[in-house]
Amino acid sequence: MPDSVPPSRSRTRVPARITMPAPGLRLARHFALACLAAACGCSSDRPTAPRAHALSGHVVLSGPFVDAAGNLAGTRVLGDADGVAVELLDGNRVLAHTTTTAGVYRFTGLVSGVYTARTRVNEAVQDETNPLTIADADIAAADTLRLAASGDLFPVPNPVVDSTVVYFNVDPPGYVTIRILGAAGDTVRTLLLGVGLAGFSTVVWDGRDQAGAQTTARFYWMTFEEGSDVRAQLLFRP
Repeated sequence: MPDSVPPSRSRTRVPARITMPAPGLRLARHFALACLAAACGCSSDRPTAPRAHALSGHVVLSGPFVDAAGNLAGTRVLGDADGVAVELLDGNRVLAHTTTTAGVYRFTGLVSGVYTARTRVNEAVQDETNPLTIADADIAAADTLRLAASGDLFPVPNPVVDSTVVYFNVDPPGYVTIRILGAAGDTVRTLLLGVGLAGFSTVVWDGRDQAGAQTTARFYWMTFEEGSDVRAQLLFRP
């Protein structure tokens, strides 16, 4: 009788037991990891925002003193003018506008970069700073912006008490526009608008605005435009 073959034994695999830490232990581990991350300051998903900086500088205006007889009596300089418009540029792009307070302009909220500050009355009277670099601190521009009267406009008298007569020459003949502007470049009064003139001429300003009210600011600009001929004169008020 042949030897009997013992039946094969099937092996039953018992899954490995995974021991989960108790809920209290899991909370303790999470708390410990959070404290470690806070101590190291190593939060990678919250980058530090770039710090904002400020840029400031000065604006100075100048124009002639002329007495009632038409004699030049010196030059007046205003270093504390309010309301002068100033632009902040990045290259040729205007980023912001502000106005002066006591002759000082200030731009805030700026990131690191290279900027230029500019002020202007028209093409004849304007100025801008050299490039100003903000790295990691506020800066005050040492490069003062200066607006000085320019061109053939001679006011008699200046300062303007009640009225002033402004003398000028138009050569060659052309169509002339003359305006009174405020500190920020706003039109206060239009005295001539495209009027054909030739040679020696005059225009009178009675110190009033377009509505006929007396002006009260410390100074105004008179601007002249005739084609490419552009001028600007600073008129003072007492």
